Amino acid sequence: MIRKAPPGKKSGGKKKGAKLRFGTYPYTAVRVLAMKSALLGKDDYMRMQKMGMNEIIRFLAEGEYKSEIEILSKSFRGIELVNLSLNLNLAATVNKLLRISIHDEVKGMIRLYSNKWVVSNLKTVLRVKMNALDSGYIRYGIIPIEPATYEFCRALYESEPRAMAREIEKIMFIDASETESLLQEGNLMSLENALDREYYKTLYAASRNVKSKFIKEFLQNLVELMNIRNVVKLRISGVDRKTALDFVIGDRSRLVSKLLDASDAEKIRGVLGESRYSALSKGIEEDIANLENNLENFLLRYSSKLLHSKQMSISPIFGYLLAKEIEIRNLRLMLNSRDAGLEEDFVNKNLIISA
Repeated sequence: MIRKAPPGKKSGGKKKGAKLRFGTYPYTAVRVLAMKSALLGKDDYMRMQKMGMNEIIRFLAEGEYKSEIEILSKSFRGIELVNLSLNLNLAATVNKLLRISIHDEVKGMIRLYSNKWVVSNLKTVLRVKMNALDSGYIRYGIIPIEPATYEFCRALYESEPRAMAREIEKIMFIDASETESLLQEGNLMSLENALDREYYKTLYAASRNVKSKFIKEFLQNLVELMNIRNVVKLRISGVDRKTALDFVIGDRSRLVSKLLDASDAEKIRGVLGESRYSALSKGIEEDIANLENNLENFLLRYSSKLLHSKQMSISPIFGYLLAKEIEIRNLRLMLNSRDAGLEEDFVNKNLIISA
């Protein structure tokens, strides 16, 4: 992944294989609890559903999105203003968490997690490039987090395949020759899968190198959810077991093994229904797209659990970050659906809000 020493392997620090320990973090935890209070609640979403686009923008500009909207409103309007403001606000949130995390182990874990947006940014560049779209499209899909800033992503887009592969190699553990070959073939799916695999492989490796029960469980949950998502979607789509297995990260759990063995949607729903992830099975037989919503709902409940556990520990930090991601996702869904003229029922069905 990003070329930095993984947790527990700092240069000149702990011995190789040493477990990374976590304690209490009063300063950071208190700051995060204050940030949590600014998250949108159910009543806010209900109010916004009765507003027009401009009213919603004004509403957001009165709260946590004020800075981004004020800056961007000089050059953008409407849905462009909203999407760019959401991107900048999420990046600002991550940067703020890094800034207030005065302990190296906490900062390191936030950086590790936030690399998901580095991967997402690279995938955005690849999609725009390989679909021969104008570079202007890049701006709307980028969460500008180091090292994948707007400037980096635009320069990457303008590169030839060999140079692009080398630039990606600088920040990812993917061989440049492999990336160049996939670029020449136009194999976008394999490129995206390679990037995802590197990210989740890094999370999996980190989960084996921490002593904290919470961090270990948190990282393992993220990897398992990714494995479940991939296997369920592939198997329901008719992909054979052997091919689906190639998309599994780390040591596959008993649940993932059962899902790999399930041959149709009904059996997959049955396997999920008997697991602790039973909520993920709702409606997947009728529409596999329901799986994504189910995952978001699961993460929202998980974030609530983290926000209310061991207030001075690292748990609420990641609980807040998950909740913030879902808030951004909800706002994007609400506003883009309205701009596209979609029915209100579509928004209501897909909005993820805690009870």
